[in-house]
Amino acid sequence: MLCPIVNQTDSLSETCENLWLRASGADPWECDVILTDTTPTTWTFKRDARVTLPLEEILWTREGITYLRPEVQLLHKARALSKNDQADFDACAPLLDTQSRAWLRDALGVAHPGHPWIFDL
Repeated sequence: MLCPIVNQTDSLSETCENLWLRASGADPWECDVILTDTTPTTWTFKRDARVTLPLEEILWTREGITYLRPEVQLLHKARALSKNDQADFDACAPLLDTQSRAWLRDALGVAHPGHPWIFDL
């Protein structure tokens, strides 16, 4: 679904981390878009600039749809550690390959030292 921009002159606060999108004010939320810092070659984690990845490594495509890699999404979710975030970790972590698990463990160690997910990875 295309989400139209209502006013292209609006600017976002530097602290804005994501956008929730829907077709109209009466419709349910359909898209959660994470805003992130990049250069032409590198993604930088907005909450801790020491965590980076080559830009081509933050996305993956499955069945023709491009997604943020699960380990990157989990890193974003790690800050709040809500019930939903924990459920997402519990569902996704066992499916991560060795390299993805290691990257998430290392990124959590930098951005969120002592985070409980580190020990689960």
